[in-house]
Order: sequence, then structure tokens, then C-alpha cells
Amino acid sequence: MSERFGPEYPRGRIAQTVETQAAKEFGPEGIKKQEVAHALNLKDDQISNDEWNEISEFAVNAGAELIQSAAAKDMPDILKPRDVKRIQRRIEQDKYRMIPSHDLFHAAETYRLSKGKNAGARFTEVDVDKRYTDSQAVTDELYPVLFLEIADTGVPLPVALSTSEGRRTITEYIGETLSGDAGQSLRKLLAEEAQTPETRKQEYEAFVECVAIANAQLKLHRPVTAEEERTMREAIKNPPEHYTKFAARVFSEEWKSNPRLFLDELLECIRTKPELPDL
Repeated sequence: MSERFGPEYPRGRIAQTVETQAAKEFGPEGIKKQEVAHALNLKDDQISNDEWNEISEFAVNAGAELIQSAAAKDMPDILKPRDVKRIQRRIEQDKYRMIPSHDLFHAAETYRLSKGKNAGARFTEVDVDKRYTDSQAVTDELYPVLFLEIADTGVPLPVALSTSEGRRTITEYIGETLSGDAGQSLRKLLAEEAQTPETRKQEYEAFVECVAIANAQLKLHRPVTAEEERTMREAIKNPPEHYTKFAARVFSEEWKSNPRLFLDELLECIRTKPELPDL
């Protein structure tokens, strides 16, 4: 992974805070094995100890890069003691709004796409508020949300959407958490089960689009403007190739014959080998 802040003062003090917070949020106490297993459509014991150790080590290192990337926007060229304390406080109070069990998959995606250069993510590169409407940040949700467990279903979202029970659980959860047009739109979307790989993919993308817009309104404490909504919807309509390839396997329900589908995908990401420089 990319080099972190050096040990020199005062950046070294911030680096130490980053490392401590990453261990707390992204370590085994912050990201439970059961959480990851559910995101991978598995039971705990279906992930070997070696695989879990590999995932955990990646998660902590990636967490440090994510936190560092987010904090970097607050750093002036010349850091004064009050700047250090302010940034340390923001890190410790989670003002950068990390969601470790979800951001793990953002990091894994970035790590593979960057060919092992870094595990940061687009959402850490923009202002905390702008991340909810930034077109690239919205598009970047498509791949990680394939691994997202919603409403304690015990499985990732696409798997939950493939069963009547899962759809019912998610619909009930939506009714409890989202009101107004967003909740109504999602309940209508889930009223009838999609029957083909293509319609399942379309349903999933419509779900992500609707949730992204609703989440933006919730986090920003204001309505999303017409231009912001147009940009967000357009972003979802232009998915990246790596997402499309894996989504094709997910929505053809390959996980029924290949239980390790999600796990092997994650391992492939975090095992990416950095390219060696030409000599």
C-alpha cells in the first residue's frame, strides 16, 4: 500500500492517531468475522483462519489509508499544533464518517483497480458533504453494495433480493427507516420479484440509485436539487466494467453452485500484487 505519513513531527502524531483509530475501527473488534461472512454469503466457519487473518490485516491497513486520505484534506502545508489537535480530534470522533464493514469493500475494489498502489476510495477524496452527491462517489457504490447486508438478513443484498423472505425483510426495514417518496418508490420496486439476470441487475441498480438519493437528502439535511439528482441518476447508468463483470455472475446466481463466489472475489482484490517498476 502507499506510504503513510512519516514519523516526523507533527505529521507523525497524526499518523499515530490514524493507525490507532484504524486498528480500533477496522480491526477484528471493529469488523467482526460474522459481519464479513454475511457480506460474503457464508457462515463464519466457511472462512478459514488463514483467510480471515488475511482479510483482517488488509482491513486494518486499508482503514489507515482511508482515514489518512480523508484527513489529508484538512491539512495545511504548514501544520501548527492547533491543526494537529483539530485533526486528531476529528479522527477520534469519526468525523470522516467511516463505515468499516462497508468501506472494506470500497478499499478492496480500489486496491485491485490501482494494481496494489493504494486502498483509498473516491469518497475520501471529496468533502464529507459532497461525497453524497459526487457522481463518481455514487457510481463507486455499485460494486461494494453487492456485498452489503441489509436488515440483518445474514446475506448480501443481491442474495436477499432473490428470495421472498429476504425481500419481505428488506421491505419492512425500508418502511421503518425511509418515509415519503423514497420509501414508497423502494417498496414499489420490491413488490414483484425480478425473474432474469438482466432484470435482477436492473432492479439492483434502481435500488442503489433510490437509496443513494434518499441517503444524500438524509445526510445533507436538505432536499437534493434537481441537478444533483439528475447527475446521480446518470452516474448509475454508467457503471464501471469491473462491476458489470462481477454483477453478471452475481445476478445469474452463480453463488448457488459456487458458495465461494463472494469470498474468492474479495480475496482476488486484496491479493493484487503491485506492479514492479521497469528496470
